[in-house]
Amino acid sequence: MWIGTKKISEAIVKDNGSIFGTRRKDLTTGETVFYDLKVDQKLLPSPPQFLSNPKYSQVYVLVHSDIAEDGLGGYSYYQTVAKGSSTASLYSVEKQYLSEQYAIKDHFKKNTLVRPVNDVTVDSIELFSEVKGLKEGDKIVLRTHNDTLRVNAVQRIITSIKKVETEDSTKWKVSFSKGAPLSSFKNIAAKRYAAHVASENKCK
Repeated sequence: MWIGTKKISEAIVKDNGSIFGTRRKDLTTGETVFYDLKVDQKLLPSPPQFLSNPKYSQVYVLVHSDIAEDGLGGYSYYQTVAKGSSTASLYSVEKQYLSEQYAIKDHFKKNTLVRPVNDVTVDSIELFSEVKGLKEGDKIVLRTHNDTLRVNAVQRIITSIKKVETEDSTKWKVSFSKGAPLSSFKNIAAKRYAAHVASENKCK
């Protein structure tokens, strides 16, 4: 479903006057959720798994829905999958990955901030807009710009956040610890695909 429809647009919650921007929220369950869109379940009681914004070539995936209490709806939270571009498509995938079942929940985790980078091995990044509530100890996932499925992404722990102000701009330098692969999907898929190719070659 796309957010331009009246039903969806009325259900999207504004934070500080805007529906856009990455936010952090501590849930009553003790969990943390990072989100780019927040939807009011009272106005949209059955939120779809995906939302799209064709105007900005964006697709969002549902990462958390509150459990309604006393008949009152809570909120549903969405993260950005990717912004469409000439180098990244939401609909293309390497052939080897088709040999293994892909799990959205393993790659789009509600408790992690996600940022696209040129190199996932960097020790720090600069944010050009503040992520409200971001703090040391939070998790961050780094993926390359064309890795929309996050199969090559790495997960890090934030070690420091420093506000850097100049005459021309304000940025936030975020540093993090060494990371580990977000999931084992890539390696499992590659091994299964290699075995499949080897089996086919034996039959020739």
